[in-house]
Amino acid sequence: MDDNTIYHSKCFVLIRKEVSRCPSCQKYRSNLRALRSKCQKLSDSTKTDQNSHTNYRYLDKNELQQRLKNVQIARKTAERKVLRMNEKLKMLIDEEGIDLEEEDGTDMNYLIIMRWMRQIRQEITFKIFSGINRLSIMN
Repeated sequence: MDDNTIYHSKCFVLIRKEVSRCPSCQKYRSNLRALRSKCQKLSDSTKTDQNSHTNYRYLDKNELQQRLKNVQIARKTAERKVLRMNEKLKMLIDEEGIDLEEEDGTDMNYLIIMRWMRQIRQEITFKIFSGINRLSIMN
């Protein structure tokens, strides 16, 4: 028997050597393989992933250090991304921006606020009506 084969708990090949896989192993092979793969992935990396929800008290010292390293790398990457975006925004404003006078700036500010409020009203209305539709469907 090779190490790559996963055997079902009702396998009779462990006793008989003539066949490579019993019907149970053959039937459940893909499911058993997927289960083994998921278990390996969970045990290997998700505990130390920066987005992991595993409590620190369940991690050993090496896993804690790895998780800390992953969180620091993710934070630094996010900070660099924000800096690049800020630089790009400043460059775009310098190249394509228009200087507004006080009065024009006030009008522009008013228009932006009104558009933002209209968008919020539309989202709230949509949520209300979708909730009503869900309730009427349930009844």
